[in-house]
Order: sequence, then structure tokens, then C-alpha cells
Amino acid sequence: YGTENHIEVAASMVQLGELQCALCKFTEARESFVDAMNIQRRILADRKHTDIARSLLGVVSVQFAVGDYAAAMPLVVEACDIRKSVVGEAHPDYANALQHRARVEFVQGNY
Repeated sequence: YGTENHIEVAASMVQLGELQCALCKFTEARESFVDAMNIQRRILADRKHTDIARSLLGVVSVQFAVGDYAAAMPLVVEACDIRKSVVGEAHPDYANALQHRARVEFVQGNY
């Protein structure tokens, strides 16, 4: 696509971030997710989009893996809010976001 301002570039960056996270390359993974999210926010002027929620949850996964739960919390809350408003409470993607939130809450002793 030849530009960093294309939604497909952002999608590829999310996939790269997921691979990097699986390989425990957390610094690189976080950069990939954040770069993807920045592209998505520029292109998708509407901040309530499931692609942005996926990128947010990618960063949450990284923050969780490195033990930075405080940084993960506002991101997971935003991802839950986005998914709830876009796909609704009965959708599996919303349940997935809630699962991420529950993990972050649990390790912080909030149960």
C-alpha cells in the first residue's frame, strides 16, 4: 500500500504485534500495537471501532505480560467500552474484552 496511513497497514501491524508478543518480544510488540492504533485513530475518525479495540487489547496483553497492570487498566476499560458500544453485550468480542479486564482486575486483587 506504500503508506503508513492505510488501514491494511495497521491490520498488518496488529498481526505483527501479536506474533512479537507470542515470541516474548514485548517492547517491539507494544510499538507495533501503538503504531497500528495511531494509524487507526487517524483513519477511522470515529474512535469507537473494533479495530482500535483490538489494538488496545494487544497493548493490554503486553502490559499484562510485563506486569504493568496499572498501565493496562485504562486501556482495557476503553477496549471494553468500544466493544460494548459497537457490537453489544451479547457478542463474543465483548466477552473477550471483559475476560482481559477480569485478568487485570484479578492480579491487582480487585475481585
